[in-house]
Amino acid sequence: MKFHFGHGVAVVLTAFALLMAWFMYRAISTSEALVTEDYYGKELKFQDDIDMLKRAAAHGETVSMEVSGQQLHITFPATLKGEAITGTLELMRPNDARADQLLNIEADTSGTCILAAADWPRGLYRARLDWHAKGEDHLTEQRLIVP
Repeated sequence: MKFHFGHGVAVVLTAFALLMAWFMYRAISTSEALVTEDYYGKELKFQDDIDMLKRAAAHGETVSMEVSGQQLHITFPATLKGEAITGTLELMRPNDARADQLLNIEADTSGTCILAAADWPRGLYRARLDWHAKGEDHLTEQRLIVP
């Protein structure tokens, strides 16, 4: 049997169909996790986030979040020492939503808060700190790396 043009066309079309089937299988089996389930509701409140970021920046200093050893140290601006500071810290892992955490925080009179980070999986986190001081809501966002 001699190989001719018709056989070549059949081989190319078959290879193309197999390649498309493989792409479809990969597309269906790959899970795309959303950052949040309620992304539309959060988008509607985005201007509130901008206002809270501006209020946080108005204190002159930024909130510092550092992981050292087995602890996360959160230091608030010096202008807020002695004030009651409470809030929530949302830690989001970009590559593993199962490691996301939501923690309540409360600063001491010196304006610091220390959280235990011993059982957190190592890696990069996006930290979103919603905090309340002097009757106003504030927001600080930062990247954290847990060694």
